[in-house]
Amino acid sequence: MRFKDLAIITFVVFSLKLQGHGTTNIESMAMRIYEAHLNKRPLPILSVMNPALTEISAYRVQKSYVKLRLLDEQIMGFKAGLTNVNIQKRLKINNPVSGVLFGSGNRKTETSIKLDLDEKLMLEVEIGFIIGEQINKPISQIEILKKRIKAVVPAIEITNLTFEKISEIKGVDVIANNVSAYGCIIGRHRSHIEYDLKKILFFLWKEEELVSQGSGSDVLGDPWEAALWLVNNTVNQGWTLEPGHVLLTGSMGNILPARPGKYVADFVKLGCISFVVD
Repeated sequence: MRFKDLAIITFVVFSLKLQGHGTTNIESMAMRIYEAHLNKRPLPILSVMNPALTEISAYRVQKSYVKLRLLDEQIMGFKAGLTNVNIQKRLKINNPVSGVLFGSGNRKTETSIKLDLDEKLMLEVEIGFIIGEQINKPISQIEILKKRIKAVVPAIEITNLTFEKISEIKGVDVIANNVSAYGCIIGRHRSHIEYDLKKILFFLWKEEELVSQGSGSDVLGDPWEAALWLVNNTVNQGWTLEPGHVLLTGSMGNILPARPGKYVADFVKLGCISFVVD
């Protein structure tokens, strides 16, 4: 029996024991998400299964799920989500959320993104950062954070909104399901010192049609503010940010469904990212 299989069985047995004692079943909810990932099934709406699910317990579910993925994967970085206040209100949550990026989702510029018929993949244009020094404690100021950042990068995040019933999702579902992390394309590294990231513009073209545009100020007013929040929330969840890890700070402009075609994201000063969806 493989170590991975044994670990999964152990999680299941432990989950059943928790159910028998009436304890909130964090591990069994994490297993539901993991099985959906393995079998490419729609993600579960855990808030329907467990109406008492809170943000705190949702992050515990997320961490248990991530640990299962880490049996044969590595962490690439961390991501912020729900940085848009209007989306927060719709999902009944009062703050952004964070999740884990896996190395298996790392794609190169000029890449081709394959669509499965049942997947609801979305495209988000983002500004990212590359960690230069380990961070294992909360950081109080942006200026201190800047000393731990190696580079700024343009990025395209690919999120997976293939939920069982997306009309019923709440913020706690987004958290528990690892903020729909699926993959990302990271552009050329540049020195963050050279740019006022609030003023960075982007234009996303699909087959020569402008489909989205925006600026760094779309992300909590300043990508640095989003990065500071993300770092501190990530550390508070018990993770350590290592040199080379990527931070994605949230969507600028519109979040678009991934449709077949050739895309070019022009970040002006930060360069371009080209990719194909097919």
